[in-house]
Amino acid sequence: MGPFPFNDRPPVRPGQAVDLTHTAPGPDNATLSWQPIKIEGENGVVDLAKFYKGKGDCSAFAVATLESPVARPAQVGVGSDDTLTVWVNGKELYKFNDNRGYSPDVARFDVELKKGKNQFMVKCGNGGGPWEFSVAVTGLADYAFLKGPSTGGFDPDKFKAAAMKGQGKPDKGKALFFDLKGLACSKCHVVGGQGGAIGPELSGIGARYPREELVTSVLYPSARIFSGYETVTVATADGRVLSGLIKTDNADGLEIQDAEGKKTQIPKADIEDRKNSDVSLMPNGIVEGITPQDFADLIAYLETLKDAAANQAKPGGQ
Repeated sequence: MGPFPFNDRPPVRPGQAVDLTHTAPGPDNATLSWQPIKIEGENGVVDLAKFYKGKGDCSAFAVATLESPVARPAQVGVGSDDTLTVWVNGKELYKFNDNRGYSPDVARFDVELKKGKNQFMVKCGNGGGPWEFSVAVTGLADYAFLKGPSTGGFDPDKFKAAAMKGQGKPDKGKALFFDLKGLACSKCHVVGGQGGAIGPELSGIGARYPREELVTSVLYPSARIFSGYETVTVATADGRVLSGLIKTDNADGLEIQDAEGKKTQIPKADIEDRKNSDVSLMPNGIVEGITPQDFADLIAYLETLKDAAANQAKPGGQ
C-alpha cells in the first residue's frame, strides 16, 4: 500500500491482523488500498518503482504471512533501495534510515518464529530513482542443528553414544513414545494399530533397520526421510507459505497435511510456487527435552518393533 509521505505511520499497527480490504488516505486526497505484488527473480525482489513511477521522498508498506509448522529460530536477510524498516509479529527488528543501492543480502538479523502464522510488515522509503526491497527467511534446512551440535547445550553425539551402548530399557522407551505430554511420537506414528497416521507406520521398524539407522533418523530427521513422506512447500497467491505432506494432487489442486494433522485444500489457481523440500516434517531437536538415557530407552523400544508384516515405507526411496 502506498505511496505515503516519508514520515507517515503504517496504515495498520504492526502486529495486528491485516485486513486486505482496508483503505487509507493518501496524498492529494487519494484513497489507497492494499494491492497484491508479484515478486521477481530468485531473490524475491519487490520493485515498487514499477507501481509508483516517478515518486520520490515517499514510502510504501508491505505485509506477508509466513506459516511455520514449528516454533524455531531463523535468520532474515534483507536488501533495499532506499530505507527499510521490518516488523515481525509486531516487533521492530530492523531499521535502515539512509539511502543505498539494492543488494539482496545487505543485512541479516535473527528472529524467533512462532508456530503457525507469523506476520512480516515492511516500510520501504525512496529518496529518488530505483525503489525496491526483498526480505528472505532461512528455512528449516538451515538449522545449525543439521550441521552439528547446537550452541544451546544439546550434544547429539552424547545422545548417540548413550543409545549405541544398547543398554536402554524398552518399557521406559515405550512410555516415552506414547506420552502425549512428552515426546508424543504416537501423535504422528502408528505402532500396533495405535497412534496417528501423519508419519510412517513404525510397527516393523526394528526388523528393518539397525540401531545406528534408528538413532540417526531420530536425531536428524531430514537425513532419513521415508519414501512417500517428503515435504512440499507451497506459496499461495494471497501470500501464505504452507508446508506439509501431499495427500492428494490432481488437476483441481493440492491437499496437504501439516505436522499437527491439519489438512488444507489449495486450489490450483491459488498456487504461485511449489517446491519439494529435503526437510522432514518431523521437527529437528525433538529429543532435546529428554536425557541421553531417555533417548537410549526410546531407541531400545524402537528396536523391539519387529512386526515385519506391517505395511511401511522405506527411507531414501529404498
